[in-house]
Amino acid sequence: MTDAPSRPDARPFVSRRTVAGAALMSAVAAGPARAELSACPGGGALGVPGENPLPPTPIDTVLRYHRDGSFDTVSTTDPDRLRYLFTHATEFAPHARIFSDGPPTRLRRDGQAVATASRIPIPVPGGTVDLHSYVHQPDSGVDALIVLKAGRIVYESYPRMRADDRHMLWSVTKVFVSTLVAQLVDAGRVDPARAIDAYVPALRGGGWSGVALRDILDMASGIEAREHDPGALEDPRAPYYRYEASLGTLPAAGLAPRSTYDVVAAYARARAPGEVYEYSSVNTFALAWMVEQLLGLPLGAVIARDIWRPIGAAAEGALLVSPYGAPGADGGLSARLRDVALFGLQFTAGQRRLAARPLISDRHLAAIRAGRPALYQARRLSAGARSRIAATPAADRPAFNAWQWDEVWADGAFYKGGWGGQGLYVAPDRDLVIAFFGTPRADGSINQLEYAKRAVAHAFGA
Repeated sequence: MTDAPSRPDARPFVSRRTVAGAALMSAVAAGPARAELSACPGGGALGVPGENPLPPTPIDTVLRYHRDGSFDTVSTTDPDRLRYLFTHATEFAPHARIFSDGPPTRLRRDGQAVATASRIPIPVPGGTVDLHSYVHQPDSGVDALIVLKAGRIVYESYPRMRADDRHMLWSVTKVFVSTLVAQLVDAGRVDPARAIDAYVPALRGGGWSGVALRDILDMASGIEAREHDPGALEDPRAPYYRYEASLGTLPAAGLAPRSTYDVVAAYARARAPGEVYEYSSVNTFALAWMVEQLLGLPLGAVIARDIWRPIGAAAEGALLVSPYGAPGADGGLSARLRDVALFGLQFTAGQRRLAARPLISDRHLAAIRAGRPALYQARRLSAGARSRIAATPAADRPAFNAWQWDEVWADGAFYKGGWGGQGLYVAPDRDLVIAFFGTPRADGSINQLEYAKRAVAHAFGA
């Protein structure tokens, strides 16, 4: 995982990166281990009791946001403008539709548990504060939060967005791609031990030649486009910068227009694969390219067919596409919070037990939990990421990363974070899912939910 590096200018670039983020705490008795179909109870938007939908943004403000910030360079010193971008991404850049054309899954709320969960104290700098108060603090940086226990909603709140808004997931998008790869493995279409150029001929002869899918899935490809390198997000000469510029998420800065496919194919190898965990979003793009190549469909259509419909997503999603049609596979997905939670629910024991055809196979779950601690121990991270790990109690530090998930613990739980304060945490054996959206605060910092994610699990007995 990486964090947002400091930038010398007053208007830092929005770019694709991972920031640890995950969520809250609650102690609630387990309900039936299933996602139940029911109508949402009355209340605010999408039936959130006690909350009213936010009013529409005034036209003058919307015009200012469009005038002052495009998709590839938006100031993080104006959280309101950045939040508007996160919840209205399709206004700023081309996106593919993630169709939702199947019967929707509606989650039942455990009303008693909601009242209990809202009062649970969570750690913040200088002390603790109850969950609901923290989420609604003006400067918390939390846009929305949901917790599922045994398939029921035990907490849900939308303090700074509408429940029916789509929000950018940033790097949480990556685990949607790795799930598609897992489906191909389950179907016998790909072998994680084989090299990616066996499936994507355009990657033969360059830095990707001979790199096993397993190494790409575990962020250990050895490819030169590394996000932690100096200047990776500021210097147009840096290999990683060229990747984001080709997607339209960093300014072109004099670079000649190029397809993201061509940029990625041209990368050289910086080290032997399978040695070190070095976070780079280009790994996810290479995996998505393979998915498109084997299935003959754009990534957005595959997500719609093989994930969105099976989970019963209630609303369309959207996936960023470059001017050349390349997918924002590493961070371009926008979705409603409940649909993200429904995706996380597919990994839980209760949901997998009930499903006639589980989306997540036993093999895939076992693969996530069979990571390579040596890669993680040898990891190269930013200073911010290292400090966050050092501040985590030793008992709660992850054992390794795997299959695009940033952190996997010895107890079988795993977590994926996204830039700006997005997160998805799953404790499969305890039927626990936590999903949340965030926006960086004016000083560039993100919400504190990431520091409480394991406390949540412990509160649920996980």
